[in-house]
Amino acid sequence: MSFKTTPRHLHALVTGLREEGPQRPPSHNVVQNLKNIAESGWVFRSTVEDLLLAMDRRLGTRGSVDVDAFAKMFELQWQDVAHRPKKTGSGVMFFKSLSAADFAQLLIHLEALGYRVDPEPLTAQLLPTITKKKLISGAEVSVFWYSRERHRGQPMYVTIDTVPLPPRSKFEEWKTSTGYRLAVMGAEDGAPVQLTAHAPRYRARPAPVRTTCEECGVEYYRGDTDSSASHRKEHKKRMRYMDPKPDARVLEADGSVPSMVLVTTHSPAWLHSEIYDRALAFKREFGYDFVQWGSPRGDDDLNACGVLFVDESGTIVGACAFRLREWNEQRQWALQWVWFAPQHRRQGHLARHWSAFRSEYGDFDVESPVSAAMQAFLAKQGDTRLMGGTELESPEN
Repeated sequence: MSFKTTPRHLHALVTGLREEGPQRPPSHNVVQNLKNIAESGWVFRSTVEDLLLAMDRRLGTRGSVDVDAFAKMFELQWQDVAHRPKKTGSGVMFFKSLSAADFAQLLIHLEALGYRVDPEPLTAQLLPTITKKKLISGAEVSVFWYSRERHRGQPMYVTIDTVPLPPRSKFEEWKTSTGYRLAVMGAEDGAPVQLTAHAPRYRARPAPVRTTCEECGVEYYRGDTDSSASHRKEHKKRMRYMDPKPDARVLEADGSVPSMVLVTTHSPAWLHSEIYDRALAFKREFGYDFVQWGSPRGDDDLNACGVLFVDESGTIVGACAFRLREWNEQRQWALQWVWFAPQHRRQGHLARHWSAFRSEYGDFDVESPVSAAMQAFLAKQGDTRLMGGTELESPEN
């Protein structure tokens, strides 16, 4: 974290932080005030000053408790707040205030600078409400992460807002009673130019590494918690059809396992979902622009027919889709796409049903572009003419 402030305020910060005194737990009055702030959602500027001084006396000496300078440095916004009037049209008095979340963030930042403040009573009161929200502010994010990041956050840098910065030639380092390691860089005249605060439990983490999963093909950042969690969720979803397992839903009424299942616009939604997943896999693998099936809930084209290929164990190993094309009073079926799970390719699943497809759909058109593997398959079946004048994929691809 990096912040800027005035030379005067940085000098006051360094002067105050150099002083040490007995560490005191928050008084009952302070804790009660923090709970009241969480309940009301606001804290008056005068109360901010009183609470900071009550938590750490160094925030009340030598002018370092400049709450306006702190608010500006941490980019916190004062707002006008009034007690709700009892009657419509009655007068109100406004008070400069911080939201409860902004005040919590102020305390979190001050603790990260080495001051003896305790944000926990306030963050604990705010957290239950924040966890129920779908959208939260930056200050609320700090509250949300506080218990996990406390005393572990990244180093905080505070520099003066003078541009350009004067040469830094003096260095001083010490540890606070709360375990924070502080370092000050000073100019030739001794005036502080930069203050750095290191948390006692901070450990530098390796930068996240951009990674592509070899199994599911998802690109994510290994080492980033949220990105890795998203990958695990998507990985589980994709591997359901990329590494499929037996599915009891494909059993016939007599308990036998069909070798293929036809899916039309009137089929159950779960069959459309299985077709759609494999159409999506086909799109991803070959880099096409759109998914060639309506949606996971269905396809409203009455002239669309999907096929799920099933092996003897009841595993859905792949799928394909035919559509009836009509132009100039002519009608012809077209094979749009074929996709099999990687470990079930070249196992004869398509060849086993090819003659049935030829009988059902006649001289259907194999739509372009045609992959090298499909070209080889059609040549083996003696049906290269089905490609017509379609665009062919180079065998090298």
